[in-house]
This record gives sequence, structure tokens and C-alpha cells, in this order.
Amino acid sequence: MLLRGLLVTLSGFLFIFSPGLPMSLLVRRGPSFNRDIVYWGIGAWLVALLPSLFLQSLLRQILQNSQTPRGLSGQPMDYALTLAGALLTAFFVAGGMYLVLRFKRIKATTLPPNGLALGFGVGLIAQVFTGLSLVGAGFRLMFGDASTETLVSLAQVSYLNLLLALLALILFRPALLAVSAARGVLVARALNEHPLFF
Repeated sequence: MLLRGLLVTLSGFLFIFSPGLPMSLLVRRGPSFNRDIVYWGIGAWLVALLPSLFLQSLLRQILQNSQTPRGLSGQPMDYALTLAGALLTAFFVAGGMYLVLRFKRIKATTLPPNGLALGFGVGLIAQVFTGLSLVGAGFRLMFGDASTETLVSLAQVSYLNLLLALLALILFRPALLAVSAARGVLVARALNEHPLFF
């Protein structure tokens, strides 16, 4: 249990801090951008998340015909609602990025690198709580706590499966950051070149 807990805890820290590598490479070799725009990206994600979660919950209540939205039951409607929720979140986040880039009065020549930095900010904060939950689960496992189904399954899974699952999570984090940065560039190009990039 101690070794498993240590692996989960270390993977949680790696998950949280893995975006630092592509960002440091960009700062050293990439075009110049306003560093505070990364913080604007974090704020845009947090602000966009509230109406998105509200509309997702409202949509689930309407389509499931229930006052309390139920969890996933494996029905096709559940998958459609999950896809609709992801699209709603993406729309609100892209809209927030658009507003930030529009009202920050950034020069047209520096819009793409600033869009990239804004996307990095969004990618930094998105999914960070997954890393925190991994760290918490790892510490609980190290101290022998198996009080939830998740902790029990982590304690019983083979080391190979655990390593592969944790590796997939760690690799997902920089990939999410790269996709978010590319979306920031597309939003910047929508301001600068053609609205279809939005």
C-alpha cells in the first residue's frame, strides 16, 4: 500500500507541474507576449465555468425530466448530454478568451503569441483539481485508508495497470495544455484575420 500510495502521490505532483516544461520552452524560444495574459486565461476559465456548469445542470434537468440530475446510467442520452456539456464549456471558454483579447487592446502583430499565452492560462487551471485529488488519494493510501471504492480499486489493481493509467493521465496534461494553447491562437486569429477561426 505504501508503494502504491507513493506512486499515486508522485503522479499527482507530476500531473500538476507537467505544464511547466512546455511553457518554459516557449518563454525561452518563442515570441514575446505579456506574461500577465496567462493569469487572464486562468480568470477567463474560472469565470466561464460558472455559466457553463449552470446551463449544463439546467439542460440535464430539462432533458431528464427530473429536479435532481442523475449520474451516468449508460443511456445514449447521457453521452449526448456529456458531449453537449463539453461543447458548452468550450464555447464559454473561447468566448471569454475572445473578450479578454479584444478588450486588452493588444497590437495586431502580437495577437497570436498573446492568444497562445492566454490558452496556456486556460490549460493551466483546467484539470488541476485532478492532480490535487491524486495527491490526496496517494497520501490516504500511504496511511492505509481504503474507505472509498476508488481507494479500494487503487489498492487492488496490478502495478502494471496502475503505472499505465497514471502515465496516461500525466501525458494527458501537457496534451490538454497544447490543445488549449492552439485554441487561444485560433481565437486570436479570429480577431485578427477571419471570424471563422473562432
